[in-house]
Formats: sequence, C-alpha cells, structure tokens
Amino acid sequence: MVIPDVIYGTRHLLTKKPITKPEDLKGVKVRVQHSRVYLQTIKAMGGVPTPMSLADVYPGLSEGIIDGLENPTVVLYGGKFYEVAKNLNLTAHTTNMSPFVTGTAFWNTLTPEQQKIIVDTGNEMVAYGASLIFDAEKDALEKLKKAGVQVNEVDIEAFKNSVRELIQNGFPEWSPNLYKNIQSQLEQY
Repeated sequence: MVIPDVIYGTRHLLTKKPITKPEDLKGVKVRVQHSRVYLQTIKAMGGVPTPMSLADVYPGLSEGIIDGLENPTVVLYGGKFYEVAKNLNLTAHTTNMSPFVTGTAFWNTLTPEQQKIIVDTGNEMVAYGASLIFDAEKDALEKLKKAGVQVNEVDIEAFKNSVRELIQNGFPEWSPNLYKNIQSQLEQY
C-alpha cells in the first residue's frame, strides 16, 4: 500500500531580532514543545531551547523569558505572537508530516476492491489536505506581513548543515538513514 504522508505545516522562527544564519541564534531563548527532537533541533541550530506550553508563550515573550518561538505561520498568526515578536525568519526547519498507517493483519482482511478504495481516497485526501495547508500558511504569512512583521529570508543550507549530523546520528534508536530517507521524501513535494 502506498499513500504519501500528509504534510500539515512547516515550522519557522518568530523572534524579537532578525535571524538569518545559525550564528544569529546564539543565546536566543526559543520556545519549543517538550520533545527531544525539537529541543535538539533548536540547540543544533545555535539557539537555547526553552520548553514551555503554548499558552505561556505570549506572556513569556512579553516579559523577556523567551526571545522567540517556532511554529507554522498559522499558529504564529493565530496566537497573536507577532504583537510581541516582529521577525519571522523563514527557516523551514521542520515539516510536520502525518503518516497513513494500518496494520498488516487488518489490511489483509480487506478485499482488493476495498484496498483500492482506501488507497485512492487516501491519495485524494493527501492532495486535498496539502492544498489546504499550503493555502492556510500562505494566508497567515500575508496576515503577518500586514500586521507589521518583518519577514527574513535565511541561509537555509547553513541551517540544514547545522542540524544534519545531529538528526542523522543523535537518535541511535531510529532506523538507519531515517533522516536521509525523509529528506528524499520531502523533495517529492
């Protein structure tokens, strides 16, 4: 069965100061969700990962507890974080994906026609979902610009290089070459 993963958001940095290369993140406290991957990613990018609930971000930015956060533009706009942090840095450091998963035992109970229906509608769902996410992120980006946020292009290759080894080697419990395989899949989108 082949149904591509559903992409549901690309994460960027919203900070108080412009960030265009990993060196700019030195000493910058970035809110992350409490997840080893997010903690290690921000650390490898040069920042100081600061686990915090999303509900605490606005006051954290206002009071100087943190200097920024990372999330998709839809969340950055929806949380009104742009009111206290005016730099959107297009790092695209994480693309959230959701796999379509079913157990082999269940799959094998289905008829070929049922399997085809699931595969065909799954592929339609992926394409439709991707278009919704793309449109929502584009709309949120435009709203952030209209709200006075400075959008900063970044040195994507420098950020990729800063995390590549950590992600590839820093999680020995992951399948071999998982990072490289995921990067190959992402290039298809």
